[in-house]
Amino acid sequence: MKHYLALACVAALSACAVPIPVSAPVAEPAPIEEPAPVVNPQSAKERFVAAVEANGCLMTAGNVTTIMSQATVGVGDLETIIVALQSEGRATADGANIRVITETCPA
Repeated sequence: MKHYLALACVAALSACAVPIPVSAPVAEPAPIEEPAPVVNPQSAKERFVAAVEANGCLMTAGNVTTIMSQATVGVGDLETIIVALQSEGRATADGANIRVITETCPA
């Protein structure tokens, strides 16, 4: 009799150990919104001047890629911008480097 009682207890306990599958609605993940594109309202020339100011007022062979990246300008744009700034008196050649002349970066 004790064997039957022990078997009944084991059977009762094992019924609680197995999870009962319950179907429930699965929540859909929230859609991920794509970030809005960054719009830079400044002209390419002003972005270039700001990038050079942020990099020590001097564009060198060592920091030209950083400046171009920050100003979001290409090589063709760079040549046009430098010529325009030099004709306005806002940039000057300093050996192989280009120095911008602004309130932040005096000549």
